[in-house]
Amino acid sequence: MKKLYVFAVSAAVCAMASCGGKSGAQATDAQAVEDQEQVNEETDVDDDNLTEATTFEADAFSITIPAGWWVSNHDETDVNAMLPCETGNCKNVHAMVSKSFTIDESIESSTFDGFVEQEPVTINGVEYRVVKKDENHMTIYRTPLAEGNLGVYCQNVDIEDEEVKAILESIVLK
Repeated sequence: MKKLYVFAVSAAVCAMASCGGKSGAQATDAQAVEDQEQVNEETDVDDDNLTEATTFEADAFSITIPAGWWVSNHDETDVNAMLPCETGNCKNVHAMVSKSFTIDESIESSTFDGFVEQEPVTINGVEYRVVKKDENHMTIYRTPLAEGNLGVYCQNVDIEDEEVKAILESIVLK
């Protein structure tokens, strides 16, 4: 049942990402943060849900998730993974493609929701614009694609975390 719930939450986030216009961008970022907080609170992951180190192929990118992480969703636009924990504040990395709004619109809507734009970072030759919100320990990395942009939502971790750093470094844009 919980797998179905997490899948439904991920599907809802993806569906909202396909909404157009600036108000869709604002709703998408705010809803993604809210949905992830709810997943962290309600998901009880057991050993049957753990994965081996695996590279997931989406249409616009690939990403490698290390052994021990639980992958709740992966499809042509979305890979959502978390490291199981006891506290409800689990490490989470959610990479998803949005074709409905620009990076500037996304950054603007994020800052409207209390995120603060950070200095851009370059990872494996790809420059990411970064916004961070200390209140919920969320950092969002965004980079343009041929169509839309890739957003990588990192919850309860930062780029200095070795596992998350390895995940971010594993991203290959197509």
